[in-house]
Amino acid sequence: MNTADIIGVFNVLAQVAVAVVAIVAVVASLRANKKQIESSDKQLKEQIKASEIQIQKQIEENRRLATEERQQQSCPIIVPTKAIAKVPAEQVPGTQQQYLYTSEAPPLKGNISWDYSFYLFR
Repeated sequence: MNTADIIGVFNVLAQVAVAVVAIVAVVASLRANKKQIESSDKQLKEQIKASEIQIQKQIEENRRLATEERQQQSCPIIVPTKAIAKVPAEQVPGTQQQYLYTSEAPPLKGNISWDYSFYLFR
């Protein structure tokens, strides 16, 4: 073997060493990226879970408020007769009782049931 052959062998060994180092660097980079992606996925899942919990709380609160509002709407408004004496009562078709519609009178907005014939205060 002459000197040129020895230099050629060392040249090939150097190229193989560079290729191995490059492959190791790529594998290390891929592992680091995989860990970063797993960490990001974990954070995203935690954020999604927190958002779902917040949405559930908002849904429950909206249901509670809607139920409360329905309960308030189902209660009749009771007012003294002299406060509404100038507004005529109307018979609602299909009902036995009379209602006073006060959509134009802001203090008495809504409907007033005339079913209550007793005095609350004297």
